[in-house]
Amino acid sequence: MECQILDHTQQQFTVEGCHLEFSADASGSGYYRTQYAGETFRHLPGPSWNSGQRDRLVGDSWALVQAGKQSVGEYLDLLRRIGPDRERVVFETEIQPLPTIADNLTDSEGRVTLSALVRDLAGPGVKRLGWSPAAGEGDDDRQLRPTLIGLLGNFGDEPKVLQRAGKLAAEYLQNRSSLDASLVPTILNLAAKTGGTALYARYLDAARTAKSPEEFLNFLFALVAFSEPELVQRTLEMAVSPEVRSQDSPFLLVALLNRPATRKPAWTWIKQHWPEVQARFTMSSGSRVVAAAGSFCDRADRDDVQGFFASHPVESSERTLSLTLHRIDACIELRSSQTQNLAAWLRNAKTKGVTKDADGHSAGSSAASN
Repeated sequence: MECQILDHTQQQFTVEGCHLEFSADASGSGYYRTQYAGETFRHLPGPSWNSGQRDRLVGDSWALVQAGKQSVGEYLDLLRRIGPDRERVVFETEIQPLPTIADNLTDSEGRVTLSALVRDLAGPGVKRLGWSPAAGEGDDDRQLRPTLIGLLGNFGDEPKVLQRAGKLAAEYLQNRSSLDASLVPTILNLAAKTGGTALYARYLDAARTAKSPEEFLNFLFALVAFSEPELVQRTLEMAVSPEVRSQDSPFLLVALLNRPATRKPAWTWIKQHWPEVQARFTMSSGSRVVAAAGSFCDRADRDDVQGFFASHPVESSERTLSLTLHRIDACIELRSSQTQNLAAWLRNAKTKGVTKDADGHSAGSSAASN
């Protein structure tokens, strides 16, 4: 392996021979971003690259997408080349942009193809790890399992995952030892997606009769995953009630603002009940609500957020508000620059059969039934 040191602002190297797997960050620890030329990028990562190099390649690629220097299609091509990395840290870097892509850049038609890609990424990992910890497994696998299952259920649009989550949640409600602690939040949240009013009532009762703070919080925050308007209303009302501690109340509101399905009704309700909401703030928690308003991604909502907090300032949150508005602006710019590219990539992927459609026998489908 030949190594060169970059020690000037601008520098040229001559490398002997053909090096399509060239790495501009041999240790994966450089304090810079790397953009590779098209042909070189299409051959990366190299088979000899370590996890640090792969992690930096993926992270740099998404940063370039956000900066408008690379297309989101090129990023998704990279994910297809790498596949589901077995190193947890690398895989988490791979999937970190997927919620942004799914929620802010994709229409309903494109979501079908994107969901198939998610199943291809997460399915093999669920099949390998299963739905419960194995004897002697490492911490990485134990932490990766709920991430994979949550990815399949939330963005893979995999009915079998939601069905199994519903069954496991029902068993957990009957027997708190039936589910490994690492899986409880993920399973409760996925079951809520299709559980409706009856399951909401069971979660609420379980929270009220919880035997430990952890159990209470697991059920309390699972209420956020119910999207029915009347249930969202109940959760919002509960968030500012004496039933929820003041240190937990803002975090419940933040969770509602962070979810696409509940964001707008939660924001409308928060504005309408601002005195009640503000009364629940602790010294620093109010700024977290301000930060969560940065989940919006269009100009009208951006102006609304700015106008509301201008007339309803939150103590010690001036910098947070600035960062919130910057985050919305960045999302608007990303949507403007990448939506058409993503739509074209998804159409091409569907036409070429690069990913299987929702009715195909994807890796995610087979994994969910094991």
